[in-house]
Amino acid sequence: MNRSPYDEAVRNRMRYLNQTQKQMNKIHFHHCMTEDYQINQFDNQFYFFNPFSIKTFMSVIHNILLSAKQYKRGIELHCLLWIG
Repeated sequence: MNRSPYDEAVRNRMRYLNQTQKQMNKIHFHHCMTEDYQINQFDNQFYFFNPFSIKTFMSVIHNILLSAKQYKRGIELHCLLWIG
């Protein structure tokens, strides 16, 4: 798994937090296989920025929806896909 996007996201978070003086504990990144991530009942924003199969994407969306049904909350999905 390519670690570069994760490392860049962590650096961007540090720059953002230094500029805004916001609390670090509100922004979390996880470097793992998408389908292996265990959704926390408080997770409400999901960012996808690595390409993966539609089967994997549907599986993850299904897990997010199950979690949202079990623990009622609003959910935001953010996807950045590379085409080419």
